Amino acid sequence: MEKKVLPVKTRQAHGKGAAHALRRQGLIPGVIYGKKREPAMVEVDPKALRAVLNAAGAENVPFQLAVEGGQPVTVMLKELQHSPLSRALLHADFWELTAGQRLHVNVAIHLTGVAPGVAKGGVLQQVLRELPVECLPEDIPESLTVDVGGLEIGDSIHVRDIGLPTGLKATIEAEQTAVICAHPTVAKEEVPAAEAAEGEAAAAVPAAEKS
Repeated sequence: MEKKVLPVKTRQAHGKGAAHALRRQGLIPGVIYGKKREPAMVEVDPKALRAVLNAAGAENVPFQLAVEGGQPVTVMLKELQHSPLSRALLHADFWELTAGQRLHVNVAIHLTGVAPGVAKGGVLQQVLRELPVECLPEDIPESLTVDVGGLEIGDSIHVRDIGLPTGLKATIEAEQTAVICAHPTVAKEEVPAAEAAEGEAAAAVPAAEKS
């Protein structure tokens, strides 16, 4: 998978005042962290960041920061802060990836196909939207595809049934259900109002009167 590239610039000023000034320019502050480096402050174009994340298809996919005047850095998004009202991006934290370092990430599960059981009244339920896995950074897929085309009513797909690409290892129980074609829910039949009223009246008549 081709790594996406996000251009960034280093920044010197920090603090709330500097962050507000940066946002007025249409940019946001960011920080690059890593096990073998000191935190580095950068300024980020939020539109470019969203474009990279949208192209990657997920927030846990590695991409490159092209630091102006420096060496490219392979990172993953560590944290993204939004405005609680406008949902505008406010701050981004990036984590530098180290070669050979295995990661624990969640990979989105996408369903494909049409379950025959649905046509017979069954209800398709996706229990797992994401699968926790362990892998190397270069092995992280954009998503996992699960085919539900063989599910009849009562059938299910478990974690053990999901075909994982080479290098990925699921970190939850293999028996955990990912998708199920559940039996249809039978609604309790409603008693017509007239019949209900008649039944209540009959129940209210004393036994002596009934005889």
